[in-house]
Amino acid sequence: MKIKELRLQNIGPYVGQHKIDFSTISEKNIILIGGQNGAGKTTILKAIKIGLYGCFAYGYKTENMSYMKEVEGILSYYSDVNEYSIRITVEFVEKLEKNEYIILRKWKKQNNTIIESVNVIKDCVALNEADSLEFISKLRAVASPELINSFIFDGETIGNIIDSNKTNSYIRNMFNSVFNIDILNQFREDLTTYLNSEKDRLNASVEFDLTTLLMDISNKKSTLALSQERRSNIYDEVKDIKTRIDSLQNEFIKLGGISKESAIRLRDEVKNLEKASEENNRILREFYEDFLPYCIVLDELKTISERSKEELPIIYASMLEQVQKYMNEDLSYYINKLKSGSEEMLFGLKEDDIKTLDTLIKITGEKKTVAATILSGKNNILINMVHMRETLENNASIARLNDIIFEIENLLNSLSIANSNELDIVKHIEDLEREINVMIKKYGEMLEVSKKDRTISKSYLICTNSIAVVDELIEHIKNDKLKALSVTTCEKFNETVRKNDYISEIIIDGNFNLHLYSGTQQYDVAALSAGERQVLVSCIIWAMFKVSGRREMFVFDTPLARLDGETRSLFINKVVANISDQVLILSTDAEFTGANYSLISDRIARTYLLNYNDSTNSTEIEQRYF
Repeated sequence: MKIKELRLQNIGPYVGQHKIDFSTISEKNIILIGGQNGAGKTTILKAIKIGLYGCFAYGYKTENMSYMKEVEGILSYYSDVNEYSIRITVEFVEKLEKNEYIILRKWKKQNNTIIESVNVIKDCVALNEADSLEFISKLRAVASPELINSFIFDGETIGNIIDSNKTNSYIRNMFNSVFNIDILNQFREDLTTYLNSEKDRLNASVEFDLTTLLMDISNKKSTLALSQERRSNIYDEVKDIKTRIDSLQNEFIKLGGISKESAIRLRDEVKNLEKASEENNRILREFYEDFLPYCIVLDELKTISERSKEELPIIYASMLEQVQKYMNEDLSYYINKLKSGSEEMLFGLKEDDIKTLDTLIKITGEKKTVAATILSGKNNILINMVHMRETLENNASIARLNDIIFEIENLLNSLSIANSNELDIVKHIEDLEREINVMIKKYGEMLEVSKKDRTISKSYLICTNSIAVVDELIEHIKNDKLKALSVTTCEKFNETVRKNDYISEIIIDGNFNLHLYSGTQQYDVAALSAGERQVLVSCIIWAMFKVSGRREMFVFDTPLARLDGETRSLFINKVVANISDQVLILSTDAEFTGANYSLISDRIARTYLLNYNDSTNSTEIEQRYF
């Protein structure tokens, strides 16, 4: 799908009728729209989404009150007539043929309500209501609102995503939209919902049991996906804390806190502390879970052991009585001897039981000693910090140095908690994966038996086979496309930052975490400059667009906000200018002017300038640029 034209009537600041021609060719692929903040650039994007999808643009299935409030927000307050419309002309490829569709959405205000009407025209012929709805449904399937959102690059938004360590979630959502995984997931969910709805009709049949197990597997997989996302978030949190610690340590050195050699030693100590802390946490968890109850009653256990040993003669006397009865021999001498001086029996433990109890007492005591040692141990890093305070009392930057020390102490505590949480979530994920594998194996065995016995219907088999195919297809797409995406991103990044083999390999793993390598050494993403990180995310987006083979319009909304001069030039040349055959750039007068404008001037199909008039509270669209 390609957007050819947008017409607005009394939408936002666009009072009256306005037209923007979006048609491009491969040599002239850029539409450049300039405007100051508040001139109406964002309104154009909203108009495109509402014009194409209506209520679906906001995730609603029907025209409800919430949607109408959104519509009311884009209707002009200053229109003299009660007519509002968005008219979008799109080129849509169906069965290898290009067709032109016009989607016309109109609104009127009537009795404090808003009435919406939609008309679809195909190749100059108006479609009836049923065909119009069918086209809009097809449009949503081929180019969903989520997909359109993926093809809007907002420089400020991308920067905020990077700053808040949400890059992996952003990449995951975009990947799922671009490669249609969200559609496959929806299809799988629909199939699963259908099977679940049939359970009541199936009663207690084999299909009922199979469907119930399938629902359980699906629920477990959903829980696993959430846990994996939680693990990614913790992974990012750990990286962020470590980066902040490194940054504070560097500042500490610059302020004269410690020498470079001392800083290196401190970092090594931090790493060793992390390893020791992880192991100590594991030992303490094991102690709390397995031995703390015994530790609480350890003295009582010792008393039981001692008393049980005193009771052993009574146990042996009882055994001899049984032997005497069986052998018909007089053993009363030995029996009486054993019983003499013995106390009343309380526990009746045999020798093997006492040995087991003594072993438990011994192990519990050892575990208690180890746990007590860990809990009473002192943190070497914190001792060093206290020593630093003492040696820096006369330092001119003592206030800031003390703040840094305090921040590092807090960050170390946060790092310990995050590492512990990461261990817990990893164990939880492993447990879930084991449970899912067991359930899948059981389901497969039940299904095979049912096939042989012919106790399940053909429709059930088709449905479950479809679910299996969708699962395999999603896994295949992820493995195949993530590899291609990683390679293409690495090539484009090195090209854009103009540093040959600066990063030798980029790997985007199954959880959409980024791993950078320079030779054999892993490179932390956080070590990149702010501009380089934005370029990296931009290159991932570019690579995703290229690997997917998409032809939709790509929108850049103030993309240069956080980039320096040289990086801007490379970004414009390598990413902006050639990401698609149809590129829309929304720019302020601080971005695509002068040299930056020259870089794209030979590829510009049309330019527009949005001029907002304060006296009329409206925007005029002029066919020129700043």
